[in-house]
Amino acid sequence: MHPIQAIFGSLAIATMLSVGCSSVQPQASVSPTSGVAPSAPVPQAEPQTDARDGSRGTSPSPAPNEPPAPVAQALGTPLPIEQMAIAGIPLQAPESAVRQRFGEPLNQVDEDWACCGMVRILGYAPDTTIKLLESLDGSTFEVFSFRTRNPDLATRAGIRIGDSHQTLLQTYGPPDGIREEEGYTLLFYGVPDEYAAALWFKLEGDLQSDPSRNRIVEIGYDAQLT
Repeated sequence: MHPIQAIFGSLAIATMLSVGCSSVQPQASVSPTSGVAPSAPVPQAEPQTDARDGSRGTSPSPAPNEPPAPVAQALGTPLPIEQMAIAGIPLQAPESAVRQRFGEPLNQVDEDWACCGMVRILGYAPDTTIKLLESLDGSTFEVFSFRTRNPDLATRAGIRIGDSHQTLLQTYGPPDGIREEEGYTLLFYGVPDEYAAALWFKLEGDLQSDPSRNRIVEIGYDAQLT
């Protein structure tokens, strides 16, 4: 079984849509890799992956700026795993693919998470954060979380920052989950239930307001960590 599928195989998408992950207090070491200081700290993207060998199944706690878990509701059409990608970087992509696509990050943070091992956080400008989990054999790190506010980056279906709620629905259909927070709405699209992962879109305004205000301001995907 593929390592990532083994990680998510025991989790259901419904679980991810009704509860969030908890995060541990990781031991972090920050190592700038390009000599350029980032304009802001790297955001802590929503962790979501792995029990790996089944022996470290403690749930991690949400980092302060993670998107909240959506409220469970009637499911929309499941999202094919192949669509879980932004800027050509899919879920499970190796670190080499990330560096080939984006180059050296502005900064790098390595964290040892009690739930699942070493996590590497790469920060790119503008406002792009990619999280990777160390592979089972320790040979590389693999992407489990991606978030961006960069309008030049798009999902595999072509959705990007600035697109409207209507365009999003025309492209992906009804979401699996919706969560409203002050001034914003989060829409979640989950892959089939053998994976606990979701592609999400943060829109300005609530869905009852003038549709012209419902523009996408942030895009990301995350896989569940246990």
